[in-house]
This record gives sequence, structure tokens and C-alpha cells, in this order.
Amino acid sequence: MISAEDFLARHPASDSGPDEVDDQSVGGCLGHDGDSVADRASDVDPVSEAEGGDLYRSDEENHCQEAALRLLDAAPRSSGALTQRLRDKGYDPDLIDRVVSRLVASRLIDDEAYAHALVSYCLSRNMGAYGTRQELRKKAVDDRLAAACVSQAEAEGRFDQAAYELARKVARKTKGLDYQVRLRRYWSAGARKGHGPTAIKRYAGLLREEE
Repeated sequence: MISAEDFLARHPASDSGPDEVDDQSVGGCLGHDGDSVADRASDVDPVSEAEGGDLYRSDEENHCQEAALRLLDAAPRSSGALTQRLRDKGYDPDLIDRVVSRLVASRLIDDEAYAHALVSYCLSRNMGAYGTRQELRKKAVDDRLAAACVSQAEAEGRFDQAAYELARKVARKTKGLDYQVRLRRYWSAGARKGHGPTAIKRYAGLLREEE
């Protein structure tokens, strides 16, 4: 069985620029062996004459599947995001459901792996729980799966660590400035990253420390 880790691209996270999480970056948390998704489709989606299989698919369904595979080649996606993109292209909803279900069964889409990868990427950008939940929602990750992934990260203290790292980063960048200026920039950064007031307050003291 071929998993999503075998084909999603690896791209390192960047500490610069706005906090816009793109799917190519999320792929950096997963593996890739160089083959395209379309190249692998025949390995996991065989034709069975006994059961009909691909022999009885309409041209429209085949076109829809090709479109889905091209989208997955371009960037890893959740099943929800892929469904929406295919709807935007005008394919029939029932047909889309069949294609997406087939890709999920074939492990060419792995929502759980994608969600965990997205959470890890958000954490690498020092984002908080709220900001991470928003990104999961933007990427059409199932609400229950998103809640479970965020809760797990919270229980492991990963968002608390992200708040700490953000405070250290702001402290380094604002060293030598007036404390109130440093504090405003820290609060602005914390809010932008989706941290709550409690987490932001917890590490505000780092701005008074000289590194």
C-alpha cells in the first residue's frame, strides 16, 4: 500500500514573510520519492474485470480523476479541499464523491497525515492554537480531525513552546528598543500568530532580559 508520505513534496519552513500556510510547505512534513501522483495511480487503483472496476467509468469520471491527480501533483490537499477544487471546476458532486473516496481508499489522500503535517508546520512558524485551528479550517480539514490534532498538540505543550520561541525571537529582534515598544511588538506578533492572552503574558518577561 502506498501512503501519502511517498509522494507529498518536502519544502522547509521559512521564518520570514507573512503567516500564509501553503500546501507545498505542508508537504515538507511528509516524504516524497520523486514519482508523481498520476504515475502512482495505476499501482493503487487496478482494473478488475470481474468487479467492473475502471472498465465502467464514464469519460467524465475519468476526466475528474485526472483533474484530481493533477491537483494532488501540484500540492498535497485534504479531501475537503480537493472536493472543493473539483466542484469549482464544474464536476458533478456525486462523481466527485466517488473519485475522492477512491483516492482516500488508495491512500493517495491521507487526511490525518495532512492534518498532523499542517499542525507541525504551523508550530514551526511559532503559531498558537487559535491560529492553527484557523489554518486547518482554511484547508478544509474535517472539524473533528482538526480539533483532535490541535488538542493533542496542546496536551504535549507544543503551543506553549511556540509562544516561548516567539517571545525569544521578538526579544532578539527588538533588543535595545524601549520596553513599551518591544512589548507592543510582541503582543502584535502573538495575536497575529494566533496565541491567546494567557500564553502571550506568560513569556512577556523575556523582553526585559538581555540576551
